[in-house]
Amino acid sequence: FKYGLADEVHEAKATDTAQGNALGKLAGAVDKLIVLTGTLTGGMASDVFSILYRIDAQRMVAHGYEYGESGIRAFAETYGVLETITTIKPEDNACSKASITRQVKQRPGASPLLFGQFLMDIAAFVSLEDIAANLPPYAEEVVTLPMDPLLAKAYADLETRISEALKEHRGNPSVISTALNALLLYPDRPFGIGALYGSAYDPETRRRESFLIAEPEDLDEGVLYAKERKLIEIARDQARTGRRLQIYATYTNKRDVLRRLESILTQAGIRTAVLTVQVPPEQREAWYERQLAAGVQAFICHPRLVQTGLDLLACPEIVWYQTGYSTFTLRQASRRSWRIGQKQPVNVRFLCYGNTAQVGCLRLMGKKL
Repeated sequence: FKYGLADEVHEAKATDTAQGNALGKLAGAVDKLIVLTGTLTGGMASDVFSILYRIDAQRMVAHGYEYGESGIRAFAETYGVLETITTIKPEDNACSKASITRQVKQRPGASPLLFGQFLMDIAAFVSLEDIAANLPPYAEEVVTLPMDPLLAKAYADLETRISEALKEHRGNPSVISTALNALLLYPDRPFGIGALYGSAYDPETRRRESFLIAEPEDLDEGVLYAKERKLIEIARDQARTGRRLQIYATYTNKRDVLRRLESILTQAGIRTAVLTVQVPPEQREAWYERQLAAGVQAFICHPRLVQTGLDLLACPEIVWYQTGYSTFTLRQASRRSWRIGQKQPVNVRFLCYGNTAQVGCLRLMGKKL
């Protein structure tokens, strides 16, 4: 059977979900099994744990790995790259020992033994170049832009307040998650975000209580900011040469960046269409065909909507306005246009603001890849 959605394989790696059980039963009920995926790993050794268990559970058991969290930890210790962080906090009482905590984190990378012991005799690694002659050139570029002065000042103020909250509530996951998302989103949408809150357990009330992390400054919604101006410039250049543009953004719900981009591109004279989750997967190819027939020049969507199953040959220009942290999604969505049958050179650009969390996000993605 073909398993095209690599993300779903890895989402089930830590818990034995109903989907995982079904895959295991299906794999165990047949004599021959072919697993096809364009993204075997997201950069971590443990990413292949569940796939290996589905394909050859006996081998995994023979090596001493049981299915579940303990097996994944042991597998990562043997074949992955681990980092141990030791924190020593001195005690106020001189007679007491210092408090020592250790945290082990998995980092990008894998041992060559993983290939030799588990993959060499069951896997074939084939690239597009191996099966398709005369593919056009493919290029990736990171475009780093300086923020406008007002935006830079507002971002710096927000970053300072968030840093203070992180220090005050060290290790609080609600603060970390809220802070990370705010620092990634705010440069692209510096208005309408509202106050940012975290939560922590209060021993007096015996429940989690919310507290204010920061309140981002609302800037003028009517201003075109640097990344938006660059996107318009790219879209106009491609429109002049007849090359259609695919744009990816990841903040699509309450603080919808897609509609903002659609509005500014339309005002700039670019015929634009937004693909949403309301279009079922089986109808998305037909949706693109209808938009192309209507003369659309730029398409905008969340990358997960097109990362598998679609060939976007009509859009040789791809712009990542926002990326998120999934290497599976990035790899799959970036290649939607560079497929068999593509005749034009494919360019993929990543837009980000310098000296922001967006740069850190791209650096981390690069390390994983």
